[in-house]
Amino acid sequence: MDKLTVEQELAMLREENARLKAESQESATIRISDKGCISVYGLGSRFPVTLYRKQWQKLFTMIYQVKGFIDGHASELDAVDARFQAEKQAKKQVA
Repeated sequence: MDKLTVEQELAMLREENARLKAESQESATIRISDKGCISVYGLGSRFPVTLYRKQWQKLFTMIYQVKGFIDGHASELDAVDARFQAEKQAKKQVA
C-alpha cells in the first residue's frame, strides 16, 4: 500500500471507532448480575445501576415522587450534570 492509502484507511478506522463509541454510549443494556440483581449499564456513569428485583419494583411505584424531586431540585442537580458533561467532553477531545 502506498502512504496515501494507509492514511485513508487510518481515517476510516478512526471514524468507525468514533461511531462505535458513540453507539455504545447511547444505548443502555440490562443484565443479571452474579448475585441475581438487575444491572443497567450505559446510563452515563462508570458503574451500572444495580438493584434487586424488589428494589426496582419499589422504585417503580415511586416514579412520580422521583420525578417531582428532580424537578424540585433542578438547580442543585444541574451542577452535577454540567460537571458530567464537561468530563465527557474532555474525554472525547483526548480520544
